[in-house]
Amino acid sequence: MDGLAPALRQIYLSARRLGRMATILKIVGGNIRRMRKSKRLTLEALAERAESNPKYLGGVERGEENIELRKLEQVAAALRVDPYELLLPGEENGL
Repeated sequence: MDGLAPALRQIYLSARRLGRMATILKIVGGNIRRMRKSKRLTLEALAERAESNPKYLGGVERGEENIELRKLEQVAAALRVDPYELLLPGEENGL
């Protein structure tokens, strides 16, 4: 958790530069998709593990749906990552 404060600052600055909410939704969605695929999970399998709907999670992955913090926590648990990892901008986001 030592890198959390700089990571949150990076998220804030990236979102500010590129259009706040849409950018954050794309970052979170892209991270969920990337982590899901790296674990070889289908959208349906992730939805089942996270007690969610595959269509909803597909929208989250595309950056079309806003995800609540409780659901973000459930998805993170289903992916076996810390919730903050889903918020971190990465090279694949162009940030």
